[in-house]
Amino acid sequence: MLSSFCCLKILPVGKELLACLTAFKELASCTEAEWKKRPPLLSYWMTLLRSINTKDDLSFGDVDAVYALSLGSLQFCIEGDSLNAERVAVLKYLFGLSDDMTRSADFPEENINYILEFSTLLSSKVAMDDSLVTSYLQIPLYQVSELVKSLSFVLQRPASSMEVDDLVLPQNDALSFTETHQMQKH
Repeated sequence: MLSSFCCLKILPVGKELLACLTAFKELASCTEAEWKKRPPLLSYWMTLLRSINTKDDLSFGDVDAVYALSLGSLQFCIEGDSLNAERVAVLKYLFGLSDDMTRSADFPEENINYILEFSTLLSSKVAMDDSLVTSYLQIPLYQVSELVKSLSFVLQRPASSMEVDDLVLPQNDALSFTETHQMQKH
């Protein structure tokens, strides 16, 4: 399992790798009750949302992080040319959502509202300036907004009712190994 943990292949031995492995250890050691109380990906998402909401202008680092979280989440669900229903269920769980929409008593409904709020926020920023790009990754804001919409689409619907073609994914991944490695040097 650790060999498939992508950042292990990217991070050099040192503080960054130790921080990543420590975070992974903490994530893996959480009990199911803790995951329902504080779903890990939803916690990251809420931190990003709070950060963006407290600023007048978008922080490009925050937008790059939203891009990485959204794209990584979507790529996790894709297997070949289709969506893997089990992975979609895991992703929903990590965002504090039930895969079975009729049985959502364990997961508060407001969890999906954080995703939708972010989508609305980004859409309004795109409407103000559709040529805005992130500073480091040079990703157009409209593309980040479309990724967030695709993520909310996946999180709101049963996996069986979706196709990969329903998602808006970037043509080129701005977070390839080379760019990520260079980003860590700066």
